[in-house]
Amino acid sequence: MSATQFLEFIVSVSCQVAVIVCFTHWLCRIVETPRLQCQLWNICHLLVLTVTLSGLALPHLRVAHPWQLLSYQSLEQAATSGNFAGRTLLFIWGAGVMVSLALLIREWWRAFRFLETCREANDVETARIIESGASTTQRNTAVPTRTRLLISDDLGSPFCCQWHRPCLVFPEFMLDYPANELRYIARHEVEHLRSGHPLQLFVERLVGTAFWFHPVISWASRQASLAREYACDDVAVNEKLEIVSYLKTLLAIAERGLSEETCGAKLFFGRGASIIALRGRRLLARAESAARAALPTHALRAQFALVALAVATSCAWLPLDALASGQTHWSPWPQWSAQVLRSFDIPARDFEPYETRSRLHEISVGSQNENRSVQRPSAPQTQR
Repeated sequence: MSATQFLEFIVSVSCQVAVIVCFTHWLCRIVETPRLQCQLWNICHLLVLTVTLSGLALPHLRVAHPWQLLSYQSLEQAATSGNFAGRTLLFIWGAGVMVSLALLIREWWRAFRFLETCREANDVETARIIESGASTTQRNTAVPTRTRLLISDDLGSPFCCQWHRPCLVFPEFMLDYPANELRYIARHEVEHLRSGHPLQLFVERLVGTAFWFHPVISWASRQASLAREYACDDVAVNEKLEIVSYLKTLLAIAERGLSEETCGAKLFFGRGASIIALRGRRLLARAESAARAALPTHALRAQFALVALAVATSCAWLPLDALASGQTHWSPWPQWSAQVLRSFDIPARDFEPYETRSRLHEISVGSQNENRSVQRPSAPQTQR
């Protein structure tokens, strides 16, 4: 991939990602169901990865060729500027990805080391947590099989994570909580594991690493986090009295300074004062509202619409490569994916109809000829 091709790739994919995220947010405002919102945000992040990988591995459609209308001199300036901008962006993006990846690996390593310091829950503690996590009014709320139950003294809030095995980690002091408060917390954390939220968080962190510069991706990650918490809150409590008690539990945990516990590899019961405040307002609104039947949400329609938009958006590329050929409507295959196809005896064009250096030389010669024609003095007139 040349510098001008990378410029076209990073700008086009960034715009495509912004459209996908904005459409996902619009769908979430329509469905108003936290569980479905979680699914939509998860599909959104998967589509962002898919669009990015397809841009790196597949050719894309070229609808417009505006550079063919420019003069040789303007085209040479555009190619030089695009090459410089592409190299600069590639260096900045690569450096940011390396830093973000290093920070992510550091967080995972710290989380793994922390789990080694926790002790296994004994039979009494395990029975109490499992009985609390299992709800008689909600379906499919049993603790996932092979789940490790860990206890720690150096923790202010329960959390869940998943490496090769799912883990539930509870603070030591929380085992003395009343049965109803422990029930809410256990249900909340079990729902995180049962819904596969640790895997969703892993995908989000990968997307955030690749698009560390994109503010829309950071905003989408916060919205997805809120949707996960809302969905787990709905499973944790069912009645108005439970909501009031659950709010007291949230406030009690907030007093222990949960805003300092921010590790990307974990899903904490409390995610900072601002998120706890949003969860509290939503629970209050839910407690004050009269009981009503949930409106049917067409999950498949919303998911299909999101996927269809992503497919249509992935075909829209900004024509920023000044050296792109106007003789074909498709860009060449990336060299690495073309080599993979050739290994299976599948032909793939991984080059433009012309060689890049020869094209640049042709443009340079044409620009010099244009300058000579402009600077050529007019013939002197003879006097009689």
